Amino acid sequence: MPFANHKELIRLGWPYACLMLSSSFVADETGSIVLIITYLAIFYITGILGIVGCHRVFLLPKKVVNETLTFRWSPRETKFLFCMLAVSILAFFISMPFLTVIFNIIDFELINGEDYQIFFEIILTISFIPISYIISRFSLIFPDTAVGNNRTLLWAWNISSGYSFKLFILIGVLPLTTEYMFELIENFVDTTYILSFIKSALWLMVMVIEICFLSLSYKWIVSKQDKSDCNPEMLT
Repeated sequence: MPFANHKELIRLGWPYACLMLSSSFVADETGSIVLIITYLAIFYITGILGIVGCHRVFLLPKKVVNETLTFRWSPRETKFLFCMLAVSILAFFISMPFLTVIFNIIDFELINGEDYQIFFEIILTISFIPISYIISRFSLIFPDTAVGNNRTLLWAWNISSGYSFKLFILIGVLPLTTEYMFELIENFVDTTYILSFIKSALWLMVMVIEICFLSLSYKWIVSKQDKSDCNPEMLT
């Protein structure tokens, strides 16, 4: 399913894919701060265009998808950008008490050598769990915005209340597992351009799969909510 519409996915996502695959080369070869900032700005802009485009591929009729331009910027993309910023800020501040407790109760000075690096990465991975949970609760705002709706973050939080664990598994586990897998590999293998390229390519595939999961979850949850609204006697 994620790659069934590969032609449209490539058409709408190729600018971001090219920048992501070249990111490791650019980071090493670019010494100018101005160029790096410019690159990052283009990187995130094309990322928004690509993610919005992918959501539209999975959720909208083919005719509408065909009318979606590769290079575009509308109020839809602007709202998507602000939603990403808002969710990131909220996830950081809501999870801050948990992170503070974790890093205060553990005495890292008692851990030495190679064990320190591995232990620190495990703790860091665990600390991302509450962040991933919060992001998953707000995540339905992204496909909703991508298809042109004008709902709020509060709506996303409320509608996901009965599906929080399922959304966390679908949206949080795969990225965490992928990142942790590469961290383990990099502990035993020197980082090379080839490894960085493979990592970027794999992350692109993971992103497409995650966007597909999120889009289909959004479609199912919203359709179920709409049926409940049409049939009040079904509400418990």
